[in-house]
Formats: sequence, C-alpha cells, structure tokens
Amino acid sequence: MLKRKSIILFIVIFSCFFSSTAMAAVSVTTINGSVSPTYINVSAPAKIIFSINPNAEKTDQFISPQIVIENHSNAPVKVKLETGAENFAQSVESKWKPTDVLPKEYQWDMLGTEDSESYLALGLKTVLGSWRKLIREDPLYVKEQNKSAGSIEFGELNGNSSAQLVLVCDYGLSFSEKKECDYKIVWSFSLAD
Repeated sequence: MLKRKSIILFIVIFSCFFSSTAMAAVSVTTINGSVSPTYINVSAPAKIIFSINPNAEKTDQFISPQIVIENHSNAPVKVKLETGAENFAQSVESKWKPTDVLPKEYQWDMLGTEDSESYLALGLKTVLGSWRKLIREDPLYVKEQNKSAGSIEFGELNGNSSAQLVLVCDYGLSFSEKKECDYKIVWSFSLAD
C-alpha cells in the first residue's frame, strides 16, 4: 500500500509540474505600423488685379478683390512669405515702376503729379475669418518685406478650410496719364507646428 501511495503521490506531483509548465507558455505578437507623410495641397490666386481711380469717392478709389488661400490638405498649414526681396516685389516687367514706400512717409492726398506718379505703398493684410491661428494682423508692405531678415508668417489654416487677405494701398491723387504696374507674391506653405 505504501508503494501505491508513493506512485499516486508521484503522479499527482508529476501532473502538477506539467500543468504549471503548460500554463507558463508565452506567445509574442509583433505589431508593425507605418505612417504616410502629409501632403500639402494649398491653392492661391494666380492673378490679383487692383485699380486706383483718383476721380472716385475716397471709399471707391482703390478696388481689389479678397485674396482667398485654400488649404485642401487634412492637416493645418502655415501661410507665409519666405525671406527675400523677390517674394513680394514689383516685377521687372512692370511698365510703371513707382518707388515702394510705407504709408507714413507721405501725406498722400497732398501729393502733386510728380510724387503721385513716383510713390506707392502697396501691402497685404489678413482679414479676420477662418484662420486657425492669426499671427500677423498689421499690413505687410512691399518696402517692409524687402528689408525683412526672416520669413513673415501671416497665420495658420485648419485642414480643408480657407482664409482671406486683402491688398491695401496708399497713393497720390494726381496722375497725368494711365499707369500700369505689376507685382508678384511668392507664397510659402508648411505644416503647422
């Protein structure tokens, strides 16, 4: 009987050993993931037309449409001009080449023909609207941008949204003939921080 108890005890201990070993089995699953880069898809007008009519009422003298910047990306993007005098400047091909100045430099309604035909203060200004983050509310003038040491950020747009800017201008009121000028804006867009 002692032999039988020993065998039974041995079987019980042996089965406990194997059952605990079976419970301790480990399986590892590896998870691999990938993230695609975000594409920036933004549109800006190819052409903006402005006109100055010194013969009109003050509120109707400078006419220019809103500049709509559309972010077609899902991610928010920054709207800016990079460093460089060529990024918001008078085109080389411009027929009329007024000197770019700041609005405070002249008393515009007092300029005679010579100064009216020589100076212009053209700028860009954000319009309050659907900006995710508005960084620059003051106008950016051509002369100011040309002297800037770094990029100039206007703001950030949410994904799949748009925002507006407008041209602003200070000018004389005395022109002896029709004048035509050309400027260019080189926009820069990057992912928002």
